[in-house]
Amino acid sequence: MRLARNLSQAELAAMTGSSLSSIRRLEARGQGTLVLLVRVVQALQAGTQLESFLVQPTLSIADVERAVAATRRQRAGVPRKRSDVG
Repeated sequence: MRLARNLSQAELAAMTGSSLSSIRRLEARGQGTLVLLVRVVQALQAGTQLESFLVQPTLSIADVERAVAATRRQRAGVPRKRSDVG
């Protein structure tokens, strides 16, 4: 996104009020704070491009009930005594 706007890392750092090393680390390793990421997204005016990552899928009541049932803890049964026949 930065390159598409023809911005250098130094220019982006100045736009976001962060250090050049922070921008480099974010681009190279994906490491940075949430605050830095938000500033970069705002500086690049890329908020609408990232909305698809933030939208939560709509769940039906049946979906929620299945999820709860799948995580519900089940108790172990009590072993029954067998009567010896013979």
